[in-house]
Amino acid sequence: MTAVPVPANATPPSDSPGSIPLYRLELTRGDEARVLQQLAREPFVDRALVEAWEGAWSDLWWRPACAFADSVDLIATLKKIYGWRSGDVVVADPLVNPIWREGLAAAWLHTAPVDIDPLTGLATEQSPLYPPEGGTPQARIVQHTLGHPHRIFRWETTVLEDVSAILKPLPGCGGGDLQMLSLDPNRMVRAGEGVVALSEDKNLIQTLKKHRPRLPAAGAVALGLSQLSRIDRILEGREHLAKNYLALRDRGLFHKPSNPQRGRAWDGFFLVMRSPEARESLKAFLNKSNILADSPLWFKSQVLDQLPGLEGFLATSLALPLYLPLTPREQKRVINRVHRWVEKRF
Repeated sequence: MTAVPVPANATPPSDSPGSIPLYRLELTRGDEARVLQQLAREPFVDRALVEAWEGAWSDLWWRPACAFADSVDLIATLKKIYGWRSGDVVVADPLVNPIWREGLAAAWLHTAPVDIDPLTGLATEQSPLYPPEGGTPQARIVQHTLGHPHRIFRWETTVLEDVSAILKPLPGCGGGDLQMLSLDPNRMVRAGEGVVALSEDKNLIQTLKKHRPRLPAAGAVALGLSQLSRIDRILEGREHLAKNYLALRDRGLFHKPSNPQRGRAWDGFFLVMRSPEARESLKAFLNKSNILADSPLWFKSQVLDQLPGLEGFLATSLALPLYLPLTPREQKRVINRVHRWVEKRF
């Protein structure tokens, strides 16, 4: 089923009157017009449009870019360029976007997760959880989790840096061998299943383009270009909403995300509660008021019982609605209900 774009200031229909969902579609009529204009030109693949797409990301990140149709194509190309063998291992934290795990699996590569800090969701330096069949670590995917720039762990292997939750360069990111952007429907900027690879190594990008099996579809690229043209508005609007949440009165019942001076991209907002019981209590209290609050992740992890940090994070973290169509009145309602729950606990 194809989603119909709506204006950024419009309120889409909800499942029940007055409900506030955890996620809302953020596409606009302008996005729709851009896609329809491109589709009217008929070519399914438009090399000139792809080059414009790559140029836009290059200008934003100050480094060459190469667009791929999906993660499977990118990982397969990296495997070919670096000479990785089937059965080799790529180390990554368990919150890494499933799109990369799918690409690794399709290339017959294993993912070895490391645990995370239960309060922040950031990866630790603990030993990776290698698969039973073993394997040689060839790369590490450094995940800037939930829009929070995180320091890069220096390895002897290739560092692949997932910057999908950041979109624009921030201090603390951009130092890996390759930056990867996932532009799937769960991201702030969507371009079908497309991905973009960036690197300060011009030769690497040229080699990627040489071995790239196919170009992304023109319609997806047109949509991505339309959204990228307002990237500053997207990030600034979400930051404004996040700052309102940061002023929540917690009375010691929960932790709020850090807002470091070095910057952060707010692709979501979550609270870390004192206990799983407190998380379920607040979730139920908000749900009763037709406010959906749930996990900060839109996917499930396969290794929950083997990583205590991940288990603790998911058991106590609760995401609040954060998207541009969230009106000031709706956000005030969310904040008031959280305050009401806090008052009831005393």
